[in-house]
Amino acid sequence: MKTEKGIPILNDNGDIEKLYLSILSNAFRAMTNSLVEMEIQNVNQKDMMEKCVWPILHEAGRRVDNR
Repeated sequence: MKTEKGIPILNDNGDIEKLYLSILSNAFRAMTNSLVEMEIQNVNQKDMMEKCVWPILHEAGRRVDNR
């Protein structure tokens, strides 16, 4: 399986459902950890959305679309 910096890039081989779940789980873990750190630093909610939530969701979607 192709990877980018250790993260799987989907292709037609293997269990796609399992890969989708892995990508989703990794995205939510990264987002949660980043949001907690940003909350500790008192970052405003708009910046959290623009600098954390949307980029992570976009990247997860890109990895699913690149299969």
